Order: sequence, then C-alpha cells, then structure tokens
Amino acid sequence: MAVQSTPAPRFMESLLEEPVDLDEHDVKVLLTTSAYTFNPATHQFRSAVSGEVTGTGYTAGGATLTNVTVETSAGVVKIDADDVVWADSTITARNAVFYVDMGSAAADPIIGVWDFGQDESSSGSDFKLVIPANGLVTFQT
Repeated sequence: MAVQSTPAPRFMESLLEEPVDLDEHDVKVLLTTSAYTFNPATHQFRSAVSGEVTGTGYTAGGATLTNVTVETSAGVVKIDADDVVWADSTITARNAVFYVDMGSAAADPIIGVWDFGQDESSSGSDFKLVIPANGLVTFQT
C-alpha cells in the first residue's frame, strides 16, 4: 500500500485556539471511502469528514491509537504511534483520517490524512495500518 501522508496545516491553528493535550485526549483514526477528498485549506475538524466506511469489524469513529508520542528534532515535529489493526474485518477504504478526540466531531481537530492511492480492502481478515518510522505525520516548524 503506497500512502500519501498529508499533515493538516490547520491542526496548528487548532492547537493555538484550544489547547490540545495528547496525554489527556485520545488520538484516533477513522477510515473513509473514495467519496472523501481531504481539503487541507478548509478541513480543520472531523465534522468536515464524509464517507466514513462501514463494515464488519469496524466501529464508527475509528480506532484509538496506542503509545502516541510527540518528538521534536531539527525543527521537525513527529507524531508517532503503534500500528492499527481492525481484526477480522470486511471493509474497503481509500483514506485514513487521524484526529484528536475532544468529544464531538465539531471540536475534534484533524491531525493529518493518509490517501492510500487506491481502495484497500479486507474480507474477513485484518485491515492494518502500518505506521512508518517517520511517524503518522510530521510538521516542519
């Protein structure tokens, strides 16, 4: 799966408007169909996301990431986490949308979006997002 990772530039705006503590709030990832196209200029909150997948083994709102870390080195901020698996699932997805769960779609800031470049599917098997060594997203400071 070739992934195009796009950090959400408006995430920094969200951090300035409403303090987001990643130690106090869950970071989650939801999957969307090809019906959703991320617009980095306007999509700041989860409420802008459409086309969330449905299927066996998938729960609306997505999955909670584990072992989330934030590292800064040489002017680059990296957000990292463990891989995510939807076990025994039957789903088809085109994008993964990472966000901070602040309690409502209108308040949940989008961190970044992965576009898989094509639909990816599972049929009664694991649907897995492998977080690369450079993290789920990076931001240049």
